[in-house]
Amino acid sequence: MRKALKPRAPDLDDADREAVRAQVKAVELEAERRLLTALEALAPASSGPARPPIDTLVAAARVWSPMTPRAGLVRLADRLPA
Repeated sequence: MRKALKPRAPDLDDADREAVRAQVKAVELEAERRLLTALEALAPASSGPARPPIDTLVAAARVWSPMTPRAGLVRLADRLPA
């Protein structure tokens, strides 16, 4: 919806269009927050110690492809907060 409101419209004032676009953005962000909260509630409780991030990233990458971009995943894991 925001993409549709981005270009100027001849029958809608720019300030009004941007105001509606900001409202749509707020609703979209709230919906995303609620979805993430609902998904978090569905996640099982952690069992045991946390695994190193690289192990989890490699496991996730292998779901999509047998080839894993290990160097890129290591860089990503190094940038994740502890």
